[in-house]
Amino acid sequence: MSLASLLLPLLLPVVQAQDTGPDWLLVRGKEDGYAQLGLDRIGDVYLGRGKWKLVGSDDAGSHPASHRLLIGTPEGNAALRALLAKLGADLADGIRYGGRKLESGQGLAIVTDDPDGKGRLVLFTGLDATGVAACLSVPVDLGRKGYTIARWQVVLHRELEGLKAPVAGLERPIVVRLDRDFDHLAAAATGGPADRALRVARGLVGYGAVYEAAYGPRVDMQRLMAEALADGKPAIDAARRRFAEVDLDRRLVELCDMCTARLGGVEGPRPVYYVLYGHPTGTNARTFGDDKVTGRRQVLLNLCRFGDVAELEVATLHETVHCLQGSIGRTLAERVVAEGVATAISKALRPGTTDGLALMLTRPEEELAAFEQHASKLREAFARHRDSDDPGVVGGFLQLGKRAPGVAEAPDRAGYWLGLRAAEAWLGAHAEAGLPGLLHAKPAEVLKALE
Repeated sequence: MSLASLLLPLLLPVVQAQDTGPDWLLVRGKEDGYAQLGLDRIGDVYLGRGKWKLVGSDDAGSHPASHRLLIGTPEGNAALRALLAKLGADLADGIRYGGRKLESGQGLAIVTDDPDGKGRLVLFTGLDATGVAACLSVPVDLGRKGYTIARWQVVLHRELEGLKAPVAGLERPIVVRLDRDFDHLAAAATGGPADRALRVARGLVGYGAVYEAAYGPRVDMQRLMAEALADGKPAIDAARRRFAEVDLDRRLVELCDMCTARLGGVEGPRPVYYVLYGHPTGTNARTFGDDKVTGRRQVLLNLCRFGDVAELEVATLHETVHCLQGSIGRTLAERVVAEGVATAISKALRPGTTDGLALMLTRPEEELAAFEQHASKLREAFARHRDSDDPGVVGGFLQLGKRAPGVAEAPDRAGYWLGLRAAEAWLGAHAEAGLPGLLHAKPAEVLKALE
């Protein structure tokens, strides 16, 4: 369930019925749907009072109609790209229309006369699927000429309500307790399993982007909540018990403040930490971009993945360092150093943190011994691929369940171990620079310390 699907009933179609048809063509791009709304559903909502037909962009010219609605990105819909050019949009560097350049996640809805002389023309577009979906989250009157630039409508958590405008407060971190919201919604939900899942999904739908970061793109919120209320209940109950006596709101803010202070008081908005119940086999923590309203870096913390408070604290420090690193880069060397620096700093900031805990190893002694046993092969494999940005190669060093190319006998996520060794070697050689210096050191400098 998406926010757009909740708002669509408010978007009243203005298409008038005709005696013959089709009156409208709905011209699709490469996507099958947007924000979990199939194109058939979009056509029913916007064009349901008239006769309409769904066609592909390649076939649009062979289907005469009075009016046309084109949906998609310029890259994914050739007919839409051609029409944008005719309407005066600059497509040389993204999409610029009406004197404004669209950002990722923004949508552009244009209602005008068809320059091909076939009646009314409507375009729903953006740089990406999220931008296209943004057009569905605002009322668009198909009978009135004009254009709308829409931003994906996020239902903000109550603590964020005061931060919609650039006001004081961004220097403090924010904790959004989606785990607590889930508990409240689940306790209040009534009816059968499907009804309860729907009620919980509706209460959390504004955080679809957060759950996509945890579960993958196009997450089905209702199905996800149904699974959480059924098969996921034991893991959620266990996580609830583990952290029942911990003031997570206070502790996460303390960790963020301590981290930024020790690293030199880095400027800029502080992160927003989303605490939720995620799948116990999924990622434990992740930094996933900037909030489009406040500019804060966003951090995901999955309570079902942490065995105790110590693991949560180390992961929070690790992701906070990522929030302060800036642009990381895509090559294996850049990614390994970024993870190694975050691991080394989180270990140093929390006294008593072992390598096994800092690396989040499930079998610390066994895995650390295996890394040491295969250290030479891992370094050789890294040296061969250090400049690669191939996702398969990078993932082999950094992802759960993957193995470094040519070193299948070593544990997964070997890149974290290599990065930690390099970062600690750099600290040993640059004691005077300390942790702030390590944060800003170039990847080549950090890797040189390992030689």
